[in-house]
Amino acid sequence: MTYRLAPRGVTRLADNKHITRDMLEWEDYRAWSHAGNVPEPMPAPPAPAPPAQPPIADKIEALWSAANKYVASYISGVAIGILTVGVVQQKPKAIAVAAWSSAVWAEYYARKALVTADSAVDVDYTGFGPIPHSVPELQAEVGL
Repeated sequence: MTYRLAPRGVTRLADNKHITRDMLEWEDYRAWSHAGNVPEPMPAPPAPAPPAQPPIADKIEALWSAANKYVASYISGVAIGILTVGVVQQKPKAIAVAAWSSAVWAEYYARKALVTADSAVDVDYTGFGPIPHSVPELQAEVGL
């Protein structure tokens, strides 16, 4: 018969019974121990779990939110309508702004394709620089 140390008492390995000092079986354990036997050590506590990673959907949402916030910080609302008019009229400044916005969103989709449960996500889009032409420039270009 063998025993294993437990946080309170011992565990008899033959039947996996937990034995504490207030039980009759404790005397059997003491006799076994006094005969020169040594109980097995307590099992090591499990290793701490690695820090939880945000689910993939949360990472993709963070990427989308960052791209949207970046583009919208330069052009949104009525300015999008002005941009659309300029693109339809083939105005160079409007086309440049649309290309800038498209580049940001193309990068979003490229980054999104690389997202895994273990990957870190880069939500910095400032490498695209500011919008190439201001909203007042777009207004002037389309004659507003």
